[in-house]
Order: sequence, then C-alpha cells, then structure tokens
Amino acid sequence: MSVNSVISALPAYKTLSAFVYSGTTDPKALDDTVQEFKNLAKKAESEIEDFLWDTYNAIFAVASQTPAEKQGPLVDFLQRLRETTVTASDGQPLKLSNQVVWKDLPTFGWVARDVWNFDALDSSASKEDKASWDNLTAFVAQLTARADPADPQDPFDFSLYGLWALRTAFEEDHPADADVPAAVKQAYLWIKYSGDALQKLSAKPRNFEGKSGQAGAKFGDREWKGLNEERWAAWTEAFASAQASLADDEVKSLAGKAAESMKRK
Repeated sequence: MSVNSVISALPAYKTLSAFVYSGTTDPKALDDTVQEFKNLAKKAESEIEDFLWDTYNAIFAVASQTPAEKQGPLVDFLQRLRETTVTASDGQPLKLSNQVVWKDLPTFGWVARDVWNFDALDSSASKEDKASWDNLTAFVAQLTARADPADPQDPFDFSLYGLWALRTAFEEDHPADADVPAAVKQAYLWIKYSGDALQKLSAKPRNFEGKSGQAGAKFGDREWKGLNEERWAAWTEAFASAQASLADDEVKSLAGKAAESMKRK
C-alpha cells in the first residue's frame, strides 16, 4: 500500500520517515525528531485538529511501510513524544477537546479506526497491501504492550484491535475463498508483540462497550464481552488447530509458536 501524495508531502511525514527509515540509534536524531513535531504543533495551534489528523495519518503511513522488526525507533519516538508538552500562545499546555498535546495524543484513536478499513481475509488483496496491514498490526500491538493496563483510556491501548484480529482468525465462519492464513498471521503478530499485555487483560478480565467485544459466530453461545481467560484458552487451542490444519508452512510455524507462547503465559 503506497503512501498517497498528500501525506508524503507533509513535513511530519518527511521528518518521521527520514528518522525511521535511516535505522539510526542516535539519541540526538530521536530528540531532533521529537522537537520538530513539537515545533510543528506549536505553529499549527490555530488549526490543531486538522494538523493532528494529518500528522497521525503520517505516523500510520510510516508504520505501514516499516517492517515489524524495524519499528522500534517509531514506537520509541511516539512514546518520547507523549512525554513532551506543547505550550500554547496563552502559556498553557496546548489542548484539543481538553486533551493535552502530545501527552494524551488527542484523536489518535479516531485516526487509527479510520485507517483500520482493511479485511485480512480478502484473498484479492495484493502482497503489498497485506504486508502493510501486517506492519500496521505489529505497530499497534507494540503500542499496546507499552500501554498502562489499568487505564482503558490509554491512547496506546489497542487491545480491542487485538481481540478483533483473533476473533476474525478463529471465531468466524470463513467463506471458501477467505485468506485464512493471512488472518492467522495477524493474530500471531498480536501474540508476538503484545501477548503479555493481552494475557494480563484476559486475567482481569477486560470488557468492552456494546457489542464490540462479543463472540464470533463459532462461539455464539458465549456471553463474551471482551478479553477473558476462557477466550484466551479457546484462542490457544485455535492456534494449535491452525498449526495442524493449515497448508501454508510459514503460517503453520507461526501458529505453533503462538500456541506454545500462550500456554506458557
């Protein structure tokens, strides 16, 4: 999935992509990138909502183009950015809807939901698109691993997206042409990068509003509303079954790794 020209022209995209794609571990490069984002936000005070929307889209665009194993600098950047505060013209912290820039990442979750318009089961999707979806999945899974498990409103908490990925892979009835291995791979990415966080939330448990966390059709008799230990056990078994039944050797191996990891938690 290529980055559209509007996003690629944004100063935020140019700055962040240069930092992430360079692969640098230089602390000064990280500091400079964070400072540039602070400066950009300060300049955009009068139109902060539009600025944040564009900037978050730029962040997700960089994530979509960055393989999971190379996303460390991007995740570190976002965490460092949240530790900074932009001072508005009145001398107070810059806010949008009473949320502080950058600490609270106001509207970050809205943009994430807008970006999450893909279907992992879509067998007609290109390899490039599927790779970008995997990259996005790994990115928010790594953010979730750094979220405060006691705070459901933490802007890094995308555990519901993890639930959706695992539900898609293991709880739904799939059409004959569904790309099940692709869905199982995304479920695996959640366990690899955020397994500990999801397990801890399952032990609590963590319920979600409305029907967002309900069970899929295969478990229609379960009154699940989110993450819980029974569901965790069902997913563990499902990964083991996928290892035995899938024809895709790569995903068979990943499913086995996920099952073993979940059993140890």
